[in-house]
Amino acid sequence: MFTIWTTNQCNLKCKYCYEGDKKINSNMNIRVADATIKWIVEWMKENKENESIIRFHGGEPTLNMFVIKYIIEELKKYDDVCRFSYEITTNGYSLKDEDIDFLTKNMDALSISLDGTKLNNDKYRVTSNGNGTFDAVFKNALKLKNKSDRVTIRMTLKPSEVKNMVDNIMFYVRNGFKSISIAVDIWDDEWSTELLDKVEVVYARLYDLFELEKIEDVEINNIFVSELKKRRCEGGIKGFQIDTNGNLFPCTYTVGDMEFLCGTVFEGIDKKKIGCFEKIYDMPIETCEGCTNYEGCMSVRCKFINKKRMGEFDSPIPILCEIEHRKINYMCKNT
Repeated sequence: MFTIWTTNQCNLKCKYCYEGDKKINSNMNIRVADATIKWIVEWMKENKENESIIRFHGGEPTLNMFVIKYIIEELKKYDDVCRFSYEITTNGYSLKDEDIDFLTKNMDALSISLDGTKLNNDKYRVTSNGNGTFDAVFKNALKLKNKSDRVTIRMTLKPSEVKNMVDNIMFYVRNGFKSISIAVDIWDDEWSTELLDKVEVVYARLYDLFELEKIEDVEINNIFVSELKKRRCEGGIKGFQIDTNGNLFPCTYTVGDMEFLCGTVFEGIDKKKIGCFEKIYDMPIETCEGCTNYEGCMSVRCKFINKKRMGEFDSPIPILCEIEHRKINYMCKNT
């Protein structure tokens, strides 16, 4: 998978943004876009891959719609060599109707960030002036939904909002959205086992409401039931982050940190650096050894998220550990 950072700019100032509130004023230009396209196609040929995912990222990626459109149109010229599917997550705040048309026609997965009802969303997702964003974003979300069945509401869950979780999710379900993705805010220190107990109760309540209201064909990711992944991290090996200047990084959480630079689209991959990454991936986490899900846990698989959140590659993130334990318990109960 290739994640292309079209811009570092953002038109919002969300209070929980892990990228921080001081965004660099940097946009990918055509020169870098052309080099990115060439490098991706050559990488696919060299590695005998005939299909992959292109994910657009930022900042707010749609602030550079010109480059998004350009990359997609150019990559279509290589359909005989390799096929790509396209994904994007947008805050949806500044989308124009022509942007909505393009995204719904070309994106295989399209997520729009909204954190619940107007009251809940506007606590956190605000403009640089502190104004709420719900009205503008929800209007565009409805337009996207009416044009595509591949639209997902991406909802960040903070500890303080567990009490509002049912209302926040049902608001979108009752407005016709068929896919809701819950993303736990792992950067918040207020998580506890008691709050996760309450989240489990929320899921049970939601399923009861679906049955009561005869709601069908709605997908809501249960954070305690997702797949237990066993594969090794492939950041910098089969997955790359390409920043606005064409620099290559292994993981979203490393972009901009030159310690983890592993090449450029102009000069190719630094294989010595990849070797260093592999050593990081293989680094044991002593406090986790013996865990039933040792090989599948994100804190074991994704050392870079540990580094970003905890400061050390081998320091697991407590909230993720607790969620992983509950996944195992769920599987044991249902086997």
